[in-house]
Parts: sequence; structure tokens; C-alpha cells
Amino acid sequence: MEVIVNFGGILSKGHHPLFTAQNRSFRYGDGLFESIRLQEGRIPLLSFHLQRLFEGMAFLGMQRPSEMNGEYFLEQILYTCQQWPNARVRLSVFRADGGLYAPATDRPLWLIEASALPEAGYAFENRGWKVAPWTGVELSCQPLTQFKTANRLPYVLAPREAGRSGLDQVILFNQHGRPAEGNSSNLFLALDNELWTPPVAEGCVAGVLRRLVLEIAPSLGLKIFEQPIPPALLTQAP
Repeated sequence: MEVIVNFGGILSKGHHPLFTAQNRSFRYGDGLFESIRLQEGRIPLLSFHLQRLFEGMAFLGMQRPSEMNGEYFLEQILYTCQQWPNARVRLSVFRADGGLYAPATDRPLWLIEASALPEAGYAFENRGWKVAPWTGVELSCQPLTQFKTANRLPYVLAPREAGRSGLDQVILFNQHGRPAEGNSSNLFLALDNELWTPPVAEGCVAGVLRRLVLEIAPSLGLKIFEQPIPPALLTQAP
């Protein structure tokens, strides 16, 4: 699979070395990322992705220059994917090299990785998913978990466990023993005309599709319950 990399505006092939061992994202997980799809030359929900990214940068204390805005990243993503109408894109932002745990600078660097997709749409299994709870790792109920940080160990271990158990997805729980989200998706429970989902304070990612669902669900006649979910409620969903 061909991968194109855009590091600060310079394109290269995905196998070319880019960093030294001093890279702070590698050393400390001092960074953020967004997983984005290019569909027929357009980027759905890009504003949601970038709002979460910029809020995460502010939370981490990165000094984002004014020119590093939504229009700038849109241009850079399209530049990176110029040969493909449909692509999988990962936009990463991390603090520049320097320092030990305490950074020497708050200047952000960015990297775009892109690879072609065969089609624009999403593929869904009509059979549904095999899902089970997993308590091997607890998610922490604190503000950092709403962002996609460069340290994603719970989301590495959870799908590994799902694969070993013949499952499509496992449900992760927080420190209070309540379900927070799936290993690659937010959690929604559909109960009659009600839609239940844990709030971000429960340790889940502030997902862009989660945000979209919460915006459009009331117009479909669904009553939203954004609150902690008792574990017993999982067995009531169809």
C-alpha cells in the first residue's frame, strides 16, 4: 500500500525516515492526531475534527500560530492526496523536540499521512457485530481522554483482545466500573425511542460521529440521554 507523507509541507514516501529519537511524540506521547477520510475530494466533518484538535493543542499548552487554521490544514490534506479522490488520512500534531519531561518549547509540528481507499463510502456488516465487555484496562475519567492523544495503549490492547476472542469489538469500562466506549467507536444504546450514550466526562473520546449523532437524533424523534450508563443497561439493548 502506497503511503504519502506531508511533514510540514514537504511530501515524501511513507518509508522515508523523518524523525530522530528525540521526537517528543515518540518519547512521551506528547502529541495528538485525527483520523480523517477524504471522500470524492471532500472531507466530511473536517470542522469537527479540527475543533477537537485545536482544543487538544490548547489543553496541552501548544502555541498554535494563527496561520495554522482550518483552511491551512484543508489545503495541506488536499495537497497530500492530490492523486486520490478517496483516501484515509491521519493528521498528527506534536511538540517540537527538546527537553525531558518538561518541554523546551511549545512550538507544534505537524505531519499528514495518507493512503488511497478503493471507494468513498463506509462498509458495514449487515450481520451486526459480536461484542463483549472487557475490563483488562480501565479508562480514566479526566479531561485528557476526550482527545486523541499520541498514547493510545488502551485502544491497542482492546482490539488485540477482541481478535483473540473472536469478537468484532469490546466495550471498555471506566474507573467507576461503567461502560465508556468501544475499542474503535463511541457507545450508543438504542432503547425504543431513546438513545443513551455516556458523557465525555465518563472517559470516552469526544468522537466526531458521536457529535453528529447527538445533533441529528432529536430531529429523528429520538430522546437523548447523555449520562452515565449502568452496566445492567447493556443487556437491555436489542
